[in-house]
Amino acid sequence: MDSIIIAIGVFILFIFLGYNNLIRKRLAVYKYFESINNLIGERNNLIKEIISSLNNNTHLNKLSNLIEDESKGGFPLSNQIVLNNKINNVIHTKELKEILERKETFIAIQSDLNNKIIEINKVIKTYNNSVYLFPSNVFAMLFGFKKIPELEVFNFEKT
Repeated sequence: MDSIIIAIGVFILFIFLGYNNLIRKRLAVYKYFESINNLIGERNNLIKEIISSLNNNTHLNKLSNLIEDESKGGFPLSNQIVLNNKINNVIHTKELKEILERKETFIAIQSDLNNKIIEINKVIKTYNNSVYLFPSNVFAMLFGFKKIPELEVFNFEKT
């Protein structure tokens, strides 16, 4: 009887530790992501200023709409990451890249943002590995932990 109680206690402790490990890693992702919110806001405000000084075109309007969506906030982290990646894809159009790369402030902000994104992606990768690898994947399935998409780094050479 004592051995059954000990086994149940060890099992409950195992579940508790596995769950807390996943929570700790997910909170680390959120903490890192919050650290770049100001940089993303600065970058988006700069892009808005640039857009307002140029003639309207399809890419500029699409970018402006995406930035407006992002500034509303209130999205889950994974949606914010997807939205940021969409903004990066629109920025990579040749016409916009040429305009933005001429702006030194944009380059400085985006470089800082890229460095932070690389750090965040390491933390996201650690979390995602926990969600997929045994034994923590069992806890992830039981408690509804999902994969978090990685942020895209803005590549100045990509066209």
